[in-house]
Amino acid sequence: MSFIARILESFWKRGQKAAGVQGVNSVESESFRVKVPSNWRLNKNSEGSVIECQSMDETKGLYISIFQNQKFVTNEAWILEQMQFEIDKLLAMEGQSFKLLNQRIYQSGKLWIGEWDGLSDLTQYRIVTKNMLKGAKLIRMSFHDYQFESLEKSNAIRDLIFESFEVKTAFYS
Repeated sequence: MSFIARILESFWKRGQKAAGVQGVNSVESESFRVKVPSNWRLNKNSEGSVIECQSMDETKGLYISIFQNQKFVTNEAWILEQMQFEIDKLLAMEGQSFKLLNQRIYQSGKLWIGEWDGLSDLTQYRIVTKNMLKGAKLIRMSFHDYQFESLEKSNAIRDLIFESFEVKTAFYS
């Protein structure tokens, strides 16, 4: 194992401990790979371009979808439009009273990335979404914390999952 791989493995194990996770499982599709806590289950309706995982106690969820851009607009414009659509939908959710904690758009290598973070103080429900766009393909990864307690606890699990996410070469072709 290379020096960098050993350092990354060390960070991964520290993240697991901080999140209270005993082990992890890898969830894969043709386009991506992500690690989730071993006590999470893959939902039965997960197939093809949609993957859904939930904690056994159903307090956390991860939803990953792949979309095709049919609009022929620039990557930056489409990611901005997609993110604004999702934020508007979030803020309009009846009975939730969501507020936006954070949003940003940036480019990382070949990907345009749009991220947003919303929290309902009323229902203690948090949603963090990361959209990754390359050309006409978009991957949406959305972490749901249905019983939000604190940013520290919620971020520990979100970070563990989001930092393990890998886009496969097939997504770029």
